[in-house]
Amino acid sequence: MRGRLLGLLLMSALLSGCGVVGEDPLGVGGGERGGTTGFNAATIGQQVVFGSTVLTNGTAEDATLLAARLVPTGVTGGADPVAVFAVNTLYAPVVAAGVWGTDVDYPETILHPVGGYRLTPNSSVQLLVLIDVKDTGRWEFAGLEVTYTHSGWFYSELAANEFILCVDEAGDCLPFQ
Repeated sequence: MRGRLLGLLLMSALLSGCGVVGEDPLGVGGGERGGTTGFNAATIGQQVVFGSTVLTNGTAEDATLLAARLVPTGVTGGADPVAVFAVNTLYAPVVAAGVWGTDVDYPETILHPVGGYRLTPNSSVQLLVLIDVKDTGRWEFAGLEVTYTHSGWFYSELAANEFILCVDEAGDCLPFQ
């Protein structure tokens, strides 16, 4: 028993010395990229964009994005996320929120599916969520849950960039209540 415990402690020390235990190599879960709030007003039938999540790979190895999903904080159904795209920040300005086709209109050639997107060392990508507006109300999201691999490790982190969408001037649609 004592031998196993020593082995586990030694393995833990070795892994933590390599910088792979408990780290988030892309900084998804906080720091300067976490905690901002986006707000957008829209009408039924529009598509809106939420894009304030930027990931930067400051390491020497590629990271592979697996998925990203918008995390609702309450009732859903009036504003449905339909796609999440990866957009290299070298080719388009970063946007917080806006109406697709009016405020934001990136060419399809720079919109890449998140699943399988390789983020090379010293590069940045913006995650852009396209949302169908279907019903009047106030729709709130806690941020994006991002899953990826880096150096053989799997990560699932919440980028806590809140997003509030107010549709058709519902009575309770002040930006920050």
